[in-house]
Amino acid sequence: MKFTLEVFISHGDKNVGLAELAKDKASCKAVFSKPEEVEGALIPYTNGKAGMEVFCDPLFALLEQWILKLPWCLGGDTETVFLKNSEHAFGFEPMSESLQLSFYVGQGNEVDEYILEPVPIMLDSFCDASIAAVKKVLAVVQDTAPEAMTSPDVKTLQDATKEAERALREYRHSR
Repeated sequence: MKFTLEVFISHGDKNVGLAELAKDKASCKAVFSKPEEVEGALIPYTNGKAGMEVFCDPLFALLEQWILKLPWCLGGDTETVFLKNSEHAFGFEPMSESLQLSFYVGQGNEVDEYILEPVPIMLDSFCDASIAAVKKVLAVVQDTAPEAMTSPDVKTLQDATKEAERALREYRHSR
């Protein structure tokens, strides 16, 4: 099964894929010049099919939360990424060399309703896709709004990404 993560950005009155937005450098510069104000979403795709609809949240905080969970998941811990704008959450449940990814409505770890039923993904593929999605965002910011690279939100995301990459290297080395 092929797993990817796509980043969507809230732009005007619609949600636009990062790749589509990146084609318009002026729009990108306007969007990413204030990283703390960017709203967006991470959408999991399996075999080219979106697993859910777009639920926007402060993008850099979401990406940071997500990427900071990777070392813990690689260590076998079950983790949750809560959205700030709603009662939705992503669930990450490692099981040996795979991970069950879900998206649900609920309080804490209690699931009221699944939006995305648990999907099994190879753990290293999940980490690779997560790191790749974040690196794409950072590359677009660097290319279109380089002054934003010094913002606390972007710097923190860069540091978290380095930590996730280190943890993934160690995980692969230990197998």
